[in-house]
Amino acid sequence: MKTIILTLIIAFVITIGGGTIYIYSGAYNVSQLSHHNALTKWIINTTKNRSRDRRMKDIPVPLLNDSTAIVTGFEYYNEMCVSCHGGPDVKPWEMTEGLYPKPPKFYKSGYMPDTVEAFWTIKYGIKMSLPEIA
Repeated sequence: MKTIILTLIIAFVITIGGGTIYIYSGAYNVSQLSHHNALTKWIINTTKNRSRDRRMKDIPVPLLNDSTAIVTGFEYYNEMCVSCHGGPDVKPWEMTEGLYPKPPKFYKSGYMPDTVEAFWTIKYGIKMSLPEIA
């Protein structure tokens, strides 16, 4: 039993040490011109989805039959979102063309999340998120 515990501790220390050496080596290319590898995409998407799913539970979604709320939502989108995500007849800023990942163009998206997911994502946003990787 002591051998198993000691082996696990040594493996843990080697893993942490190797990870620390890798981080400090600068070997991982963080340039936006170099796309993420499959492992990094999996880590980002899994973290994003699990975090959002955990926080979406029991979130109160406002009713969408209130025209005032809908107009306010469009005003907020035009003030804070359209510059990166664009809109019908509105091109995103030129700067956003160089971003990786590119901000999704919601008005052209074929993906329609359920109401809770859409509300949470719009209200809180997702830091430097990647589109889902198939």
